[in-house]
Amino acid sequence: MSQIGNELGKKATTKIVNVESVGRVLLVKTKRARHLRILIRPFKDVRVTVPYSVSFAFAQEFLFGHIDWLKEQYAKMKAFEAQHVEELEQTEKIPAKQIRQELVAMLESLARIHGFEYGRVTIRHQKTRWGSCSGTNNINLNAHLITLPIELIEYVLLHELVHTRVKNHSRKFWQEIHKYMPDARERDKRLRSYRLPLV
Repeated sequence: MSQIGNELGKKATTKIVNVESVGRVLLVKTKRARHLRILIRPFKDVRVTVPYSVSFAFAQEFLFGHIDWLKEQYAKMKAFEAQHVEELEQTEKIPAKQIRQELVAMLESLARIHGFEYGRVTIRHQKTRWGSCSGTNNINLNAHLITLPIELIEYVLLHELVHTRVKNHSRKFWQEIHKYMPDARERDKRLRSYRLPLV
């Protein structure tokens, strides 16, 4: 069974549809959408992007026309979420000394290979960032990095090393990081699938 939520105002750009075994699904009209598309992302509501020229009724029909695929992909995504949360919890059991040794060794290796210099390295269990670089080039790393795939750990470390030269995320920053990691944008996109602990 499904239940359609009320449109928000006379010119609503969002409608909510409740789907069995999935929960709420957002139908969202956006100027950038050229086609109907179902987005299933970790730790976020399922979303259907809807062109302004397409009605919510047609978008809902499109959604339920793909219901079997949606439920299958949603189940896979929930399994990924559960595994990731479990890995974050396991981080608490890894000795802090071991985490520091592994992350610092990787950071030193990348810095040596690409010619970067940095200040102090601090490693903590954080809730908001995978890493950061201060104005004085001190690098702060999240202990939960140790749970990520190696290619994403390398991306975060190189990201912070590049910040020792470029202190923002301007075009110059991305040009710099692409010199050493041509697929940095793709790795950044993959990193967004991993969530930091909320508690």
